[in-house]
Amino acid sequence: MNIVKNSTSTMKKARKLSNKFTTVGCKKPFLFILQLFQFDLNQGDMNTFDNKVYKPISEFTSSSCDGMDISYIFKGSNDYSSY
Repeated sequence: MNIVKNSTSTMKKARKLSNKFTTVGCKKPFLFILQLFQFDLNQGDMNTFDNKVYKPISEFTSSSCDGMDISYIFKGSNDYSSY
């Protein structure tokens, strides 16, 4: 899907760009965070979104040394879907 390709491409470009900056105090000059939010079930199928969008982006994020998936922060709230 285009959204997955665009998301991972953007993260890779940002990581590459961050390597051009120098910092004295930061051990990791680049960190990206995945935080999805409420999914409107009237706008589409949750299973399709999970399998084709969320899971691939989450796997890319989690397998990256500089990525964090914090989508679980909504668990227990009305904004929680299936993450």
